[in-house]
Amino acid sequence: MQNPCSPAYATGLKLQFFLTCLYFRFSLDVMINRYLVPLAVPLLLFDSDLKRVINDTGTLLAAFFVGAVATIIGTIVAFPIIPLASLGPDVGWRVACALAARHIGGAINFVAVAETLNVGGSAVSAAST
Repeated sequence: MQNPCSPAYATGLKLQFFLTCLYFRFSLDVMINRYLVPLAVPLLLFDSDLKRVINDTGTLLAAFFVGAVATIIGTIVAFPIIPLASLGPDVGWRVACALAARHIGGAINFVAVAETLNVGGSAVSAAST
C-alpha cells in the first residue's frame, strides 16, 4: 500500500474526486463539504507524531482547552439571555451550537455543525453575519 501522504496517492485521490463529481453530477461545493474535508483530516493525521505534538505545544494546548471550555460555558449562560427566537422555532439552540463550534475551531467547524444539526440556509447566513 502506498503512503497516503505521497504525491502520487494525492494525485490519484484528486482524479478520483473529479471523476466522481462528473459521474454523479454533484456540485463541487457539496462534494468538498461532504467527502473531501472529512477525508482530509485522517490523511493529515497519518503522518503526524501525536506525542511530539503534545510535548511541543505544552501550555498552548492547555490554554486551548481552557478557552474551549469557557466558550461552551459562555454559550450555555448566554443562550437563555439571548434566545435567538427570531431565527425560528427549534433553531436557536442549533445556531448557538454552531456558533460555539465556530469560536472553538473556526469556520469549517461552523459549517460542519450547522450541516449536522440541519440548520437551514437562511439561519446559517443570518448567524454568519
